[in-house]
Amino acid sequence: MVPESRLRGKEDLEELVVAERGGAPVALREVARVSRATGPVEITREDQARTVLVRADSSGVSVGEATSRAAAAVAALERPPGVELTLGGQAQMMAETTRSLGLVLAFAFFFAYVVLAVQFESFLQPFLIMVRVPLTLIGVVGALLLAGLPVGATVLIGVVILAGNEVNHGVVLLEFANRLRAEGRSARDAMLEAAVLRLRPILMTLATSVLGLVPLALSLGEGGDMLAPMAVAVIGGLVFSIFITLAFLPCAWVLLPGRAPAERP
Repeated sequence: MVPESRLRGKEDLEELVVAERGGAPVALREVARVSRATGPVEITREDQARTVLVRADSSGVSVGEATSRAAAAVAALERPPGVELTLGGQAQMMAETTRSLGLVLAFAFFFAYVVLAVQFESFLQPFLIMVRVPLTLIGVVGALLLAGLPVGATVLIGVVILAGNEVNHGVVLLEFANRLRAEGRSARDAMLEAAVLRLRPILMTLATSVLGLVPLALSLGEGGDMLAPMAVAVIGGLVFSIFITLAFLPCAWVLLPGRAPAERP
């Protein structure tokens, strides 16, 4: 290793000994030509491939919008053969998080459906409970549009939270309706009474969740800018779910066949 202090110019480089021939040292100038040129200060590799990193700051715009603009700019470039362009950093992290949360959400729906099917001893009633979750996305999208907030990974976390609340509300309503149905009530009367008697606990749990998310939605705490979309999404979904729980679910339960246990004689 040659100390850096000894390399002061082109002549010092040319005098570097690179080999021996017949016991005599061979200088670099004898086997190569030393000239001034430009090149990379650092060479990075990923998966054995040479990599060039281009960094940019997404200040003033969301990560999703910045990613869309970068993807559009990359698509417009003419790439030489053998050159591959990929997005990294926060864009890559957000894509990986979105895929992971999607997988978690799919497993959560599957296992929740299995548990509910065992609990209700029916395949239809769990379906009525679970199908309400996609419908509440109308409230999620509406709330985000009104607040002017982007859709990100935190919103998917909010959808998982929203799904848990919706399943709980559906179980509370249908479990009591099934009990009244087993006592000999007609399907319509059983659902009407269940909706009235279970309205208070449903509203209490909904109000608790909404009020607990208000500080996050208003970005009052540290890191609120990142969690605000999640809170707004859950609040919008919960508020819209009132109409789904008290309108769609009762009507579907009454109208569809196999909705409840048969009446006792």
